[in-house]
Amino acid sequence: MIIMMGALLQKEPPNLTDKGKEIFAVMNRNREHYYYHSFKELAYDLFLRENIIRAADLLSKANAEFNVFSQSRFNPRYWTKTLRGYVLKPDVKPDEAITDIFRNGKEY
Repeated sequence: MIIMMGALLQKEPPNLTDKGKEIFAVMNRNREHYYYHSFKELAYDLFLRENIIRAADLLSKANAEFNVFSQSRFNPRYWTKTLRGYVLKPDVKPDEAITDIFRNGKEY
């Protein structure tokens, strides 16, 4: 359930997308308590949750696979593998490297 400024919030905020309305309804039915100080704070949380779901859907469609680090793969045009992780190549824009994960998921 959603608590706004100490009171149970039953009416959804205005201007939600369909997915935002769905998330709001699930949160409101949940036994877990979600506390917010303002509609702005709630709207941000709903926006964030919606975009996490969208990114997860896109990543799923990209056919990227998760593996232990020692067997992990990457696109060498964007990343350098080090002992502790991946480092973005100096001449690469971060948004292009992240977008590549979604576009060329099989390379990851």
